[in-house]
Amino acid sequence: DYELFHRGVGPRMTVYCHNVVSAKPTEFITLVNCGETNYSHAPSGGSCYGDDVRTKFSKVRISPWTLIVKTDDYTFAETTGGPLTQSYWNGERIVTLDRVPYATARDSLGNWWPSDHFEATLDDLAAVGDWPQLPDGRGGNAMIDLRGTTFGINDIFCSMGCAAGGRLAFNQKFTEQHLHIAGGGYAGRVAPQKDRTCDESADGGNYDDEGNNGGWCLQLKIITDKEEKKIDVLHSPTSWIAIGVLPVDA
Repeated sequence: DYELFHRGVGPRMTVYCHNVVSAKPTEFITLVNCGETNYSHAPSGGSCYGDDVRTKFSKVRISPWTLIVKTDDYTFAETTGGPLTQSYWNGERIVTLDRVPYATARDSLGNWWPSDHFEATLDDLAAVGDWPQLPDGRGGNAMIDLRGTTFGINDIFCSMGCAAGGRLAFNQKFTEQHLHIAGGGYAGRVAPQKDRTCDESADGGNYDDEGNNGGWCLQLKIITDKEEKKIDVLHSPTSWIAIGVLPVDA
């Protein structure tokens, strides 16, 4: 890992340089809490058949100039389960999922918004382990955990797809660095706002903004508050605060 000045003048940030002596080196953030608290998960069920897919990340690729993360770079990721085959309601498209991009919660289990399931995710934030559990133990979910790094989240999340919705839960001690995402739909997901695909359309203006997602879409910022970066408090008791994520065009 190297300590660099953002755009040559600051503030300072720490990045991992991969293939540094090659013609095309790439930069990554080393995730202090990797695996269990930096993952994306898509379950089977509904219009998805196959095995649940769970992708765990130990490093995520970043542009040191723009501070945008490429959520579908799997150089330092490990996936278990899958593949999932997802069919769309209008029969026009079938998608095979063998990995899930970073910062993405997706499922095809049914209506997230409006629904009792959506309201329950706001009410049930009892922490089990290091993250708030979904009421029924299932559903699309993901976690971003940048604690112990020099970076924080500087983005807006939206729900996209058919009957899509979701919930964001923030660690109250690390609101800019530790985020749990839950969401989905009949074929839906919650992801950074720039990650839009417009892959499916139907007559009558019913556009379902969902598909194989990922790319340069998660905006970060540099954390300058030293308290945010202290590693010795990473495993202290966690309390959460939640907000709902409405459909992108709601």
